[in-house]
Amino acid sequence: MQTWTKTATQCLVRHASGIYYARARVGGKLAWKTLETHVFSIAKARLSDALENIRKASCAHTAITVGYATFGEAAKVYLANYSRKVDVKPRSIDYQHEIVEALLKSWPELKTTKLKAITLGQCLDWASRYAAEFSASRYNNTVDAMRKIFDLATAGGLIAKNPAANLAKKTPRPKKLDLPRNAEFAALVTELRSAGGWCSEEVGDLVEFLAYSGARIGEARFVKWEDIDAERGIIWIHGDPEHGTKNSERRAVPIIEPMARLLKDFGDNPRQFRDRSRQRQGYLLAIRECQKAIDRGCGKVGIKRITHHDLRHLFATACIESGVDIPTVSRWLGHKDGGALAMKTYGHLRNEHSLQMAKKVGF
Repeated sequence: MQTWTKTATQCLVRHASGIYYARARVGGKLAWKTLETHVFSIAKARLSDALENIRKASCAHTAITVGYATFGEAAKVYLANYSRKVDVKPRSIDYQHEIVEALLKSWPELKTTKLKAITLGQCLDWASRYAAEFSASRYNNTVDAMRKIFDLATAGGLIAKNPAANLAKKTPRPKKLDLPRNAEFAALVTELRSAGGWCSEEVGDLVEFLAYSGARIGEARFVKWEDIDAERGIIWIHGDPEHGTKNSERRAVPIIEPMARLLKDFGDNPRQFRDRSRQRQGYLLAIRECQKAIDRGCGKVGIKRITHHDLRHLFATACIESGVDIPTVSRWLGHKDGGALAMKTYGHLRNEHSLQMAKKVGF
């Protein structure tokens, strides 16, 4: 299958996924920038800005190669190189831009400082301030980006040593999961379905689907009826049509008993789709998200606020408490580490389960 297709407009190409890209030559090499649309007219309107960004990146790259670059110019080259990776998801590219922008904001002089003038001491001073203000994961990711930007300079022979190479990382604190008990979750679903809104029933559908499948919200919204394999008792999770799941691989999730009841209810009582295009394309769920409804429902029931992603945690916790081994749960969640992350995340389960397990301990 051909990956790229030329269009009648110069520098505008279409990827096999249907997404349009700007394509231009930078320093003798082709550079791509996603235009984040399947629509030709929109892509054409966005093309000039994308080409201008590619041109600016080329100018920064020239500054790097001739040896008078500032950190800000090196950062532009780093981001341009990262954006040209066609196997990287748009959200990852956006995140790199976010952390570099935050880095430059936290150290205002850095952008215009010559690379060779930046010292280890200055990097250490910045690190102590930044680590105190941001989470461990945000700090660690920013340090990684800083190191890679300096690596461009060392690779080009502009500086002899990366001044950020030995910056210490922070150890992330594990997230404390405070999930609803079974009775509380049932009460929440009842409240959501009876709220009286135009999509109250559909909100309940989405919340239950997330809790019974462990799917991420960005995966659940793309599940279609054709992904339900009732004969084998599984649901195929593909993720979004362009980039797939988080690890870019589809996975099979078992249809547990409450999910089977939910799917049967879908068949017995067809839902009304306000977005008719979702219905025509065969999507299972009528709505794409419902966080505001969840917030309101949690307040009504009197439980701690939970998010779409907490319902994924609820699925994993319920599976482990029911006796499913962690490596199996990990596969259902789409992890590729054999269960290491799941063990770390779900090592401390809900208190009611812990108390029940404690009754089995004897001397």
